[in-house]
Amino acid sequence: MFDLQVNGLTIPEINLHCDFWQAPADADIEKLCEFLGSEGITGFYATLITAPYEEIDRNLSRIAGFLLGSDSSILAGVHIEGGYISRPGIHPLENLREFDLAKVRSLVEKYPGLIKLWTLCPLVDADGAITKYLQSQGIRVAYGHSNATANEADKAFDSYGVDLVTHWPNAMTIVRDPIKHGRFDHRNPSTEYLDFLAMSRSEAEAWASVQGLELGLGFSAYHRKDVSVTAICGSAADGDMHMAAEIFSLLRTHKGTQMFLVSDDVAYSTEELKAGRILGLRGGRVSLAKHFINAQKI
Repeated sequence: MFDLQVNGLTIPEINLHCDFWQAPADADIEKLCEFLGSEGITGFYATLITAPYEEIDRNLSRIAGFLLGSDSSILAGVHIEGGYISRPGIHPLENLREFDLAKVRSLVEKYPGLIKLWTLCPLVDADGAITKYLQSQGIRVAYGHSNATANEADKAFDSYGVDLVTHWPNAMTIVRDPIKHGRFDHRNPSTEYLDFLAMSRSEAEAWASVQGLELGLGFSAYHRKDVSVTAICGSAADGDMHMAAEIFSLLRTHKGTQMFLVSDDVAYSTEELKAGRILGLRGGRVSLAKHFINAQKI
């Protein structure tokens, strides 16, 4: 199992706390690698979300330093998720457009071979300059955290050959009612929504047009045969419900081998976890192995 999205992880019971957003010590990274290896994870990308340029630089330096002294780590590189996006999710609003081509180039040149994947929004990289540069350096580009419409997404997919979307259906639009917000909820889907996802693309587009609905990046990715998606298969028991089981089942059936599970693990503070202050279904608390188990149960 390879996990494209590990921000860190906290498990107080084994004294594990590794946060890639906070320049973790070698010992903390090593302990995370040992734990994930024991769970059957053969490789993963440390993930850095939207943040000031200086923080991204500092965290890349820390990860690069660790890898210089590690011969057998399952840490295989870095996934930068954001810094050039239009839909924040949990990402800080003030840094959504933190990067430009010069900043991207400086990090790629400073840390050669370290960055493996970069998630960005095609609307923000409107001329494709960053996308094309990253691709020229052997870095895979994914789309995500985006307000792009389906037509805008299709144009970008066709223009630049991007073939991956990050954590579908979160932080993107599949279908949206501009008047009745919340009509299409992937955490608590209606029969109407499930029926919509079971339609062919042409049927869904025709129905949406009659209904006056908006289609987004998630819709385009769902129906394109040349685009893969990553997805999080959590459970209520894990405190993680990025999408309902019914939605996941439809996605798996529809995309088949073009769907890849990710954990999107996050390093909550041990104080928060021990005090029970991580409420709701935010997720990020179990390894990819548990997500595979969850998927097998659906």
